[in-house]
Amino acid sequence: MSTGKLFNYFPNKRALILAVIVDQARETFRQLEALLWQDDLVAALGDMLDEILRLSGNAPERRLILEVAAEGAAS
Repeated sequence: MSTGKLFNYFPNKRALILAVIVDQARETFRQLEALLWQDDLVAALGDMLDEILRLSGNAPERRLILEVAAEGAAS
């Protein structure tokens, strides 16, 4: 998606980053809530942490994390 098209949906970079953070927070909450229904809570939590580690090994994910951190530091 082009930058111009992206900013058609978001007025600025801050709004875009906030939308990503809200989306990720909702997903994290959904995953944590799902843990309540697992028979083996330790294994389910381990699976969730494995996924977090997998994502942290993904270059685009790392860049997004750094971009969010930089935007937060600038505020």
